[in-house]
Amino acid sequence: MYNLEDIKVIHLEPTRRCQAKCPMCRRRIQGGKLNPYPNLSEEISLEDFKKWIPEDFVRQLKRLYMCGNLGDPIMATDSLEIFEYLRENNPKMNLGMMTNGSARNQNWWEKLAEIKVRVVFALDGMEDTHALHRINTNWSQIIKNAQYFINAGGRADWTMLVFKHNEHQVEECRSLAKKMGFHIFHQKHSARFKTEEFEVLNEQGEVTHILNPTTQSVNLRDKISTIDTTFPISCVVAKNKSLFVSADGTIVPCCWIGLDAKSANDPELIEYNTRIGKPLSLHDFSLSEIFENGFAKKVENTWCNSALRVCSRKCGKVVTSGSQTLEKSKLK
Repeated sequence: MYNLEDIKVIHLEPTRRCQAKCPMCRRRIQGGKLNPYPNLSEEISLEDFKKWIPEDFVRQLKRLYMCGNLGDPIMATDSLEIFEYLRENNPKMNLGMMTNGSARNQNWWEKLAEIKVRVVFALDGMEDTHALHRINTNWSQIIKNAQYFINAGGRADWTMLVFKHNEHQVEECRSLAKKMGFHIFHQKHSARFKTEEFEVLNEQGEVTHILNPTTQSVNLRDKISTIDTTFPISCVVAKNKSLFVSADGTIVPCCWIGLDAKSANDPELIEYNTRIGKPLSLHDFSLSEIFENGFAKKVENTWCNSALRVCSRKCGKVVTSGSQTLEKSKLK
């Protein structure tokens, strides 16, 4: 697959904290109570990051972007400082972040623009529909923060998750994105619907509203329902020489494996731990020691016979992006 000296890209989950209550996120049970199995207080400090990712390793990287499975980068205490450390030691590398954008002040966003971090803002519609999915976020504040960032010279993209309740607003959102100065507008259709209705719960377990998929979402879900583990794997992270570092310091090839986002009885978690071994953490081992363990080669070896289910699902016969289709258009 690759060796440590081959790594060019890091996908970093700096924190598991998030103020949003998105119904389809694994942090919460349908948007209500917090899930009990992941430790949601995990976060990477600047001190830890410098120790784990030393200056000489930073200089071999071409890109680092912050996202993850459970948290939002803007909620991490040291996310800006980590970006500053990376920029100081590798002025040419690409830095990026995906966020709901509903936090921090004008000065923070302007500093982020100054060190040339590309930001993808998750905005699921206009003000009247956005919070039906991005619960507990503030649409108007996100728009302000995005404009602060763009006005300071930052390159911003708008990504919209499309549901039945907001699909009529796609062109309105695209128009607003262009007016504000966003660079690219993305629209996604989720494959996470198991039925035609998804009940959204509050923290008391009461149904507050229903989410419904688009026709495109249903078609995508049906395509992914059958997984062929013998189909040749075209691994995205092997091609990009990428690595996923989760908020608890564990290392796996990609966020789709992302075991920290899975419950103990999840079939993909059990399969990975059985066939590859439990992931090692940078809290206990160095990067070189983790690579010497051979996890990347073990994953690659499964592709010759019966691939890991997650590899087949994401990089096999049906290739998707985070269980979503992605359409994008440049706005400039």
